[in-house]
Amino acid sequence: MLSEIVPLLRKYPGMFGLDNTFSSMAAFLRGFDVGTDHQALDGFCEMLADKIGDGANMSWEYLVLRLAFPDNSQLWDKNRSRENNEEGLANDLLFDLLHEFIDSRVQ
Repeated sequence: MLSEIVPLLRKYPGMFGLDNTFSSMAAFLRGFDVGTDHQALDGFCEMLADKIGDGANMSWEYLVLRLAFPDNSQLWDKNRSRENNEEGLANDLLFDLLHEFIDSRVQ
């Protein structure tokens, strides 16, 4: 269940064999979503697109990066190398948004 894995993934990424890069977190979450027949993240992209006001046809990874770095489109590529502080910012926002998404599904 997403609500159980997200806090662990945020606090202990190494437990899942991940480094602290946004791309590794995104890849893991993509795989997790596929393993749940795309139910775990169903609606997440739409929530992000609503926050931005467009982008419903984009991936949730792109939308998170767009929210994290609104003034630097060069950082919107999920596979681009980023500085450690940029990775941290992207990951922090990703997990904050995931918690918001999980909370919205519970209500």
